[in-house]
Amino acid sequence: LTGTGISSLAASGAALSLNSPILNLNLSPAALAELASRGYKQISFSFEAVDGNIVITIMADGRRLDNLGGNITAVLPVPNGGRGTVAAAINEDGIMDILKFSSYKNGLLTIPLDGSLVFAPISNAMDFSDTQRHWAEEYIEFVTARNLFQGTGKNQFSPQTGMTRGMIVTVLGRLSGADTGKYDGASFSDVGQGAYYAGYVEWAAKMGIVQGVGQGMFLPDQDVTREQLAVILFNYIKYMGFEIDQGVTDTQGFADGDEISAYAIDAVAAMQRAGIINGKDGRRFDPKGKASRAEVAAMLERLISSIVW
Repeated sequence: LTGTGISSLAASGAALSLNSPILNLNLSPAALAELASRGYKQISFSFEAVDGNIVITIMADGRRLDNLGGNITAVLPVPNGGRGTVAAAINEDGIMDILKFSSYKNGLLTIPLDGSLVFAPISNAMDFSDTQRHWAEEYIEFVTARNLFQGTGKNQFSPQTGMTRGMIVTVLGRLSGADTGKYDGASFSDVGQGAYYAGYVEWAAKMGIVQGVGQGMFLPDQDVTREQLAVILFNYIKYMGFEIDQGVTDTQGFADGDEISAYAIDAVAAMQRAGIINGKDGRRFDPKGKASRAEVAAMLERLISSIVW
């Protein structure tokens, strides 16, 4: 494609879909605008299947492009996939890295990317003895396949166990690929520097995803409540700049809506409209109740699957 053609598409606000027998590559208006802003004369896209791997190469004026700021998705048919199907990026040394925002649905694997990429569709399904026939079994398989959660030992996931505040920011940090080495401060007096979650808590605090509970404390080992989780997810979505469909659920409010803390009302409503957080029996939200590992898994699957790339 010529740079002039890309600029014309960008000026019109159009998106671009390049379809092939291997995969479809979709460039959003933002991706086209980024390409146009760089003033390239010629841009080429190639898709190859090599030894079970998929190679996407984007070239501009003879140079490979690896970072266009996102807003590009590849959609690959994987007929025999499942909830544990993910995409794994493959670097020059052959090392795989799970692409945590890849999602599988209806025989199609969708992979957000920044530019040229070598990847492979793989199954990374985990097997837990205490999640079989559990209401959240598919959600748990989704998050564990992306290495967001780990088991609790002896082939156990412990779906009904509460999720601590330190754990949830660790999960979100893993999802984002946060470089915790850059965050070695101590915003909270009760977050020890040697704790596994310390760097993630500091990252989340600096990015405006979490706040303390007062008196310079974070309470990292306290179970996160459902209303706290709604606020954390709401802030995370804003930080990441995600576009989430807010019309998934026709909300009528919760029967116990007057029990939701003032600071969480807007976040709870937004997460409910997006279909990320649901109520319990009797249209109750249970804002002060703990969020279990199973509930958090379900919310994260819904969040990832609802992102408009």
